[in-house]
Amino acid sequence: RVGYAFLQKGRFQRAEELYLEGLRIRLRVPPPGTSTSSSGGAQRQAGAPSPALATSYVNLARVKEAKGDYEAALAYGRPGLELRRLVHGEEHLATAAVYHLLGKVHQRVRHFEEAMDMYERALGIRRKIRGKACKQRAAVGA
Repeated sequence: RVGYAFLQKGRFQRAEELYLEGLRIRLRVPPPGTSTSSSGGAQRQAGAPSPALATSYVNLARVKEAKGDYEAALAYGRPGLELRRLVHGEEHLATAAVYHLLGKVHQRVRHFEEAMDMYERALGIRRKIRGKACKQRAAVGA
């Protein structure tokens, strides 16, 4: 949340530092409520797919996009998308948000076919969840 506040204030470097630290922690520490012991029960390893780990990657992609470092935004956004798809599924608003972000990044680097694909996927998910009258739309050209 603090990283988001810095991002909104345009303090991209500080937001990036905080988001990187969060990613490092989430890669080292198993998600809450899980165990790494061999005593049985549900076990997950540090860095295992989780909503929090996906959010760390997506937040870093947002910072990189805001800074104009589009290749890095894609480098963080792609694993963020894959993790969101794993933990939430393809038809979830969190997944749609990452498709939209990747569409913006592809548009900025003039990869228009990829941008349209990402925007269409995001819009399709939102319409499926919210209905055809969904006020959100793919913002091509925004």
